[in-house]
Amino acid sequence: MSAHGASMFGRTGRRSGGAMLLSVLVVLLASALTFWYTFSLRRAEAVGALERSALWRPDPVVVFRYEGRRIDWDFVHSDELWRPQGRTGPPGPSWLWGLVPKEGFFRVSSVELYSRYFGGTSIMMGGEDVLKSLEALPELRSLNLYRAGITDHGLRHLERLTNLRRLNLGWCPITDDGLVRLRRLRRLEELWVGHPDHALSEAGLAQLRGLNRLRILHLFSSGIDDARLAYLCKLFPRLEELFLARSRVTDDGLSHLRRLVRLRKLQLRFTKISGKGLAYLGSLPALEHLELDLTEVRGADLPRLGGFPALEVLRIVGASLGRRGGQRLSSIRGLSELTLAGCTITDEALGYLRMAGLQELDLGSNPITDEGLTRLPLEGLRRLDLSGTRITDAGLLHLASCPSLEELGLAGTMITDHSLRQLAKFPNLRRLDLRQLGKRLSDAGLAQLPCLPHLQVLRLRGTGITDAGLKALTKFEGLRRLDLGNTRITDAAVEPLAGLGRLECINIEDTRMTTNGINALRSALPGCFVRAHW
Repeated sequence: MSAHGASMFGRTGRRSGGAMLLSVLVVLLASALTFWYTFSLRRAEAVGALERSALWRPDPVVVFRYEGRRIDWDFVHSDELWRPQGRTGPPGPSWLWGLVPKEGFFRVSSVELYSRYFGGTSIMMGGEDVLKSLEALPELRSLNLYRAGITDHGLRHLERLTNLRRLNLGWCPITDDGLVRLRRLRRLEELWVGHPDHALSEAGLAQLRGLNRLRILHLFSSGIDDARLAYLCKLFPRLEELFLARSRVTDDGLSHLRRLVRLRKLQLRFTKISGKGLAYLGSLPALEHLELDLTEVRGADLPRLGGFPALEVLRIVGASLGRRGGQRLSSIRGLSELTLAGCTITDEALGYLRMAGLQELDLGSNPITDEGLTRLPLEGLRRLDLSGTRITDAGLLHLASCPSLEELGLAGTMITDHSLRQLAKFPNLRRLDLRQLGKRLSDAGLAQLPCLPHLQVLRLRGTGITDAGLKALTKFEGLRRLDLGNTRITDAAVEPLAGLGRLECINIEDTRMTTNGINALRSALPGCFVRAHW
């Protein structure tokens, strides 16, 4: 072969080899694209199935947040196994893998498996398939098991979830032995744990000593006393939020909180804390949020709160503050949110609530009348809750000076149909609560309700609304959540409700709708969760 021929052969060979390599690359690329298209299609089908699953009525509910999107998985109890309603397959969420490969859920970052009802059956009755499936989610950052009935034994499935940042085991019967399982979760920043019937000892709490990133701690254990609180403050000096509901901590025990110089939020609900304990809290430089529901704090103790330098949110429920309660609160400056529900606040006290910057005010379940509203400074309020007060139609006229309202609670008041047109003065309303008005709110009143372009949540439970009145709801095009529980609606309600295409959740409990009507409503609103549990 001549040199020229050899040269030509070499060039031809290189061209053939290059063409073959290019062909292989094209085939591989096509295969990869085909696989990705198929995978994406299957994932889309799975997402569609997830969205459709919102039609199922949950007891416990499984919520997956996938790529920033909230998707509901609901399960009902059947034959002692948790199975999706209307489907067959293995119990729990393991049948997900039949819709899309496990790899498709690797990026799931948040899962919620909790009972929506305090009397709900434990999600673990169907075995540990639910928790075991979570081991296939390596990117899991947040896991909510609140009231899910998880025991010490079930926690062994969580040991591999080392990327967890947030874990909620509140009201689960976890004991000291179960806390051992949490030692490997060293990236935890937020932990809810404990049950009122299962005391956690100091030895049990010691199992958490390696969780150095912990910033938020919610404890539901009645076993937390002054000694255990002292140990916790030593163990986690960087805590920013601490919840001690139903604990046995005393006033003197609060002195141990001085170690927590970063503490921003403190909840002391259902404790024996009194005014003496408040004196210790005044030394916390960063405390912004304080909850004192059903404690021993009384009206005479309120001036102590005036010395809290950073306090912005104060919540007191069920305390006897008396006629001078408002006057004693006047020394508190800088509050943006104030809750005084069920605190025997009277009309006279309202005149003292002149707090510059106050944006949210809850005065529910107090003996307040229309006269009291004339004394209440309303400018700048975004949220006002007057539920359970003695407000009448005349009282709503006094709210005209509060045009910036976004949330208004009037549940269980004395207002009637005649005053609803007054709500036109609040064009920015996003949430409106008209529950438990009985026959005082009828179809005629609902028809007078003005068009509120920003309204997203409307609560009409326990009113005289019927099917005929629902036509008036079509004016609220942005409505997301609607509560019609304990009203007189029937299956005929499906047609007007079908026009509310943006609904995400509707409650029709304790109505006259039949199973056929409920199913028809679910078909008409495929993207909406229909709560219809009697």
